[in-house]
Amino acid sequence: MLHHSANGSPSREPSQDQQDPTPHESVIEELSKHPIVQNSSRRRRRRNRSEGKRLRVTVRNVDCGKPGREGFYDNWLASTRLLQNNSKVYSTDPRNEKRGNFHISFVPEGDKEFSWANRLITPTFFKVSIPLSYDNPLGRGLLFVLDDASEMESTKLWDDCDRKGYEAYVAKRGDLEISDPTVLLEAEEQADLYKKGTRAYSGLRVDGLCSIVAGYAIDTTVLQSPVAYFDMFEGKQNESSKSFTIDFPRSGKIIVMKMIDARKREGVSPSAPSTIDIRHIAFYE
Repeated sequence: MLHHSANGSPSREPSQDQQDPTPHESVIEELSKHPIVQNSSRRRRRRNRSEGKRLRVTVRNVDCGKPGREGFYDNWLASTRLLQNNSKVYSTDPRNEKRGNFHISFVPEGDKEFSWANRLITPTFFKVSIPLSYDNPLGRGLLFVLDDASEMESTKLWDDCDRKGYEAYVAKRGDLEISDPTVLLEAEEQADLYKKGTRAYSGLRVDGLCSIVAGYAIDTTVLQSPVAYFDMFEGKQNESSKSFTIDFPRSGKIIVMKMIDARKREGVSPSAPSTIDIRHIAFYE
């Protein structure tokens, strides 16, 4: 509805959709303009841009629990706290006959908490936090990005790997880029390449036969090898949280962390329970 203001010009009365803000909304609006709040928001936006997008994953399974409890529920629920960035700590079970080379696998999270989604993920770096005040904080480990759970057995080939062993693998991979770059391709790309080669050099025109030949030729050794090595005690010794770049980014459906060993805190009794303690891990695109 139009009415005339004091200077005679028409103006419109406020509609129901243009009501004055409530006291609560006014307080929120004023707080959002405060310099401290604005500076905090700017810092958060800068941090998010620098960190990249955090991947939504959930724990698939672990082999860190009590002996005799094999399978999906073996220490699984306790391990989910790894994804919560708080003061809680996850420890391997001291009754486990192993003392190192434990595995925790992660998969994309579904619509519901703890559910799995069948999709590819491509981490480019990750963060690990450890409790330095604990007796056995995580020391070193490896990261794998795999296509299928059946490939997890191949991670045992890398038990007790150290920095020297990983660097030797990196050098060998560099040689393969020159001598045999095909093995560095994803399995599907290798298959397409071998099928085309089979048709070209053998004269075969039957796709089924070409696929069989390609299936035998595919080499997944490199694809099932680690994509990153990390050591929590390299460099600065008193940092409880560190970020690590993935050296060979690839897409997969399962991320596997191999926890090779712990760095026993000085002064801990040799008879103290042997565990590996870790507080938090996060993966980023």
